[in-house]
Formats: sequence, structure tokens, C-alpha cells
Amino acid sequence: MAPELLTVIVSTYERARELRLVLEGLARQREAPPFEVKVCDDGSGRSTAEAVEDFRVAHPEVDLEHCRHEDDGFRAAAARNLGLRVAKGDYVVFLDGDCIPFEDFLARHAALAAPGRFFVGERHFLDKDPCDALTPADVAAGRHEELPTREELRRVRKSARKIKLYSVTGIKKGRPKLITANAAAWRSDLEAVNGLDERYVGWGHEDDDLGRRLMRHGIRPGSAFDVARCAHLWHPPQASFAGRVRDCPNEPYFSRGFYLARCTRGLIPREWSDFASAIDPVRDPIASTLTSVLTERFSAPIPGVLGPESCGPEGLDLSFVVVGTPASGAPRPRFLDAAQVRILITVPPGAASTETDRDRHARAVDALARKADLLVTLAEPGVVDPLRDRVRLPDKVIRLVLDDRARSDDGRPSADAVARALEAIRDVV
Repeated sequence: MAPELLTVIVSTYERARELRLVLEGLARQREAPPFEVKVCDDGSGRSTAEAVEDFRVAHPEVDLEHCRHEDDGFRAAAARNLGLRVAKGDYVVFLDGDCIPFEDFLARHAALAAPGRFFVGERHFLDKDPCDALTPADVAAGRHEELPTREELRRVRKSARKIKLYSVTGIKKGRPKLITANAAAWRSDLEAVNGLDERYVGWGHEDDDLGRRLMRHGIRPGSAFDVARCAHLWHPPQASFAGRVRDCPNEPYFSRGFYLARCTRGLIPREWSDFASAIDPVRDPIASTLTSVLTERFSAPIPGVLGPESCGPEGLDLSFVVVGTPASGAPRPRFLDAAQVRILITVPPGAASTETDRDRHARAVDALARKADLLVTLAEPGVVDPLRDRVRLPDKVIRLVLDDRARSDDGRPSADAVARALEAIRDVV
């Protein structure tokens, strides 16, 4: 399936000279489908705007738009989302503002485009001296394509062979890892995962995260190594560059143990109304209050109350599930067969519960915890959570205490206390 229109996302920050070279490289693309260019500016000064305007005058045939937000630190993810929000192309190509494309760069990416796939290319890293001497006229003549050293060409070819081996053998199914310096994906797939996660601030991991969320959505990576090529201009490292990605400021967030395919702070902010939910059972005081808060305060769509009386379809994909204490003798809820549970909220049995109640609750939670990315326990003050010894927990567990004494006669916590707990959960995810 060939793209009808490409959108090229070029990210930049205070590198006007490099941006001029990159734009000149886009102007000389050959045999490419129609394309538009979005310069996604992370808050640069006047020199970047001048570079964009000069290029627009010199190349009126190129559909170019300058998308900028104010400078508030390294926010490359948010900057790229600026371009995605106004993109008109059905296929999106990511390119960094320090990477000059070869003349067949866009044509190669367009030829690779396939449903259910995203593609990642590599960069040829250039040495400092030839980069310093490079001019827009040199790029227009294609001289930047002659600058990669023999060793650098060999490195990229070797990487391409390694990626092919991974693909054939299935050794590393997540390769190649997505790098927004050279990558392409269908815009519909990017919108389905809500674009880049704008919680990534500072250098590192925002593109890794986009790749793993696309894969969770069912989109498989493909290699454009040594196919869709670009030349990476030498420059001093960015201020928040940590040398190794595992040392970057975003490492704790990236490695938090869970993530949603459709991030909460991306192209659009996700509200609770954007989450499919299931509550079981409605008779549990806390679960009952959660039901009313989700539906009345947050307009969250609950497909029935998925308990013994109203069972959902098997294989249901649920964003979050609330499990209270099952009633005595209640049958096994069918939604325990959910295909995937993103967030599992569990309400441990109260202090007056019986051992049978605790066992029944643990069995219900255990069936879902194996599939959950995040487990949240909403506990009452002084109640020991019995799950740790009974359930195989997911990597990430959050315990929230409903420290609220303004309860109704049936022991139900106030809606305000439950709403605060839900807001705390949303802040995390």
C-alpha cells in the first residue's frame, strides 16, 4: 500500500545552520511521493525562524510549516507532537534537524511502507572537519553523500545484517529499536498510540517508548538500515546527554515497570472517559463508590457492571478493572478472561472479612494480575493487604490508602476520597 502524501517531521533546537542543510537535502529528493515538511521547533530563537523563511523563499515548491513552542527545557517529544497534530500526510517520516537525507531517502521509505509495520533506518555519522566545511550548495550537489568514511559505511552495513539476523531468527523481536532521527510509520498508527509521550523531558527514551507502544498496539518494526540513508552532522552533545541512555534523566520513568499503549499525555490528554472499565462486584462498598465516581464524575464508560449478573465477552481488552470482594457463592466472572488488563484496581477485603472472603478475592485478582501492567490496591487504614502472599504480582504495584473517615452507614467511603485516589492513579499512568 503506497502512501499518498508524506509528512516529514524535522525536529530542531538552536541549530539553524544544520537545519538549512537538512532542508536543502529535502528539496533535492528524487522520485518521492508528494510530501510536506513540518519543522518542529523546541523553542529556538530568531535564527531558526530565519532559516525556515529563507528556505521557503528559495524553494516555494516545498510545502513547509514551522511549528514552535516556547523554550522550557528539552521537550523533543512535545515538539514532534506539534507537527503530528497538524500533519496531513497518511505516512509520517521522522528526521532529526542534524541529519541530511540522501536524495532517495523519502522514496525508499515510501517503498517500504506496509500495513501493520513501522520502519527504522540508521545514520552515517560524519567527522567534524567535513561537517564544518559543508554548505547548502554542497548539499544541493549531493556532496554530503560522499562524506561517510569507509569505516562508517561498513558499520551501517554490519548493523543492517545484524538486524536481518534478528528478524529471521526471532532472537530480538523488538529490533530495530525506533529512533526518531530516521523512522517512518502510518499516521493512523501514531494517532492510535496518542503520539509521543510528553512526559519525557530531557534527552533519552522518548523514541524507545514510542516504538514499544507501537509494538504493544500490534505494529511490528522493520529495517530501513542501509536503505533509507541520511548523514548525521557532527555537533557537541546536547546539555542533558548522559553518555548512555540508561543514565538519562528519563530512565526512571521509562523503566517504571508498566506503560499504556495509548499514553495519557500525548497528542491529546486522555481523560477517564477514554478508558474502558469493568467493576466487580457492585455490592462491595468501595467498588460501588468507584462505579459511581467513574460514571458520574469522570464520565467513564463502564460496559455494564461486569459481575456475576452481567458478564462481558471473553477476550475483552480492558484499560482498567476493579475487583472487590466477590459475594459468597458467586460464579466466576467471565471478564477474568480479558485479553489484556492495563490497570488492575483491587479493593482488599475489610478487617471483618472471613478467610473464605480473602481466598475468593485473591483468586479473582490472581487471574487478572498475570495480565496486568499495573496493580493498584485501594486499602482502608489499618487493613493489611493479603495479596502479596497469595498472588503473582505484576512488576509495578501501587498501594493507596483511603484515609477517609466520613463514611456512610454501610461502610462506603466518600466519593471525594475515591476521586482523589483515581486522580493519583492517573497522575502515575
